Amino acid sequence: MSFIDNLMNTLFPQKGKINEVLVHEVIKRSDKEKADFEEWKAGGEAKLWLEEFSRAYNFTKLDIQSEWNILIHQSPYSNGFALDFNASFSKAHFQHFFDLLKEQVLALNYRPSGSDRRIIQKENYIETREMHYLKPHPGQSTEKANQRYGNIMIEHVSFNEKPQYIKLMANIYQDRLFSEAKNFDDFVRALLDTQDNRMD
Repeated sequence: MSFIDNLMNTLFPQKGKINEVLVHEVIKRSDKEKADFEEWKAGGEAKLWLEEFSRAYNFTKLDIQSEWNILIHQSPYSNGFALDFNASFSKAHFQHFFDLLKEQVLALNYRPSGSDRRIIQKENYIETREMHYLKPHPGQSTEKANQRYGNIMIEHVSFNEKPQYIKLMANIYQDRLFSEAKNFDDFVRALLDTQDNRMD
């Protein structure tokens, strides 16, 4: 296939190639990205993001408009929220917040269960989905595993490399082998806590 054919197929994909996964890989941050993330935390930006998100989240629950657009989902089997990207955010800081949420969940007695990136061909754009998966440590009970707040999935979505939103979902186990899930509002409060040495 010629260069022109490749270019045309990329710009104007055939119908059969829409929603095709072009790349599926493990997320690996570069040394620079890691250093920038640590500097962002050390400089106090992570704490400010958590505090501002907490404020916007509470406003949303009270049906008060906030500069940060947050959607909240609650149901018997899954709970979560999504934060829309806006012009006041930088692309790098939005990615940092995505990775920070993973760190905050790990501090709540969770363990990593994989982080991957999918690049998907859509009809008129390229979609990139980065996802962190986290599972609760089951605890010491021989009768029931402690599901804590359920399985956690954190997602960062971009269109043509432009960030769109970050979504976090807690999906509850519906199985007698697991304890009853803890309250999602308690999870959010713990997730956004800035009072310990994670923010130092």
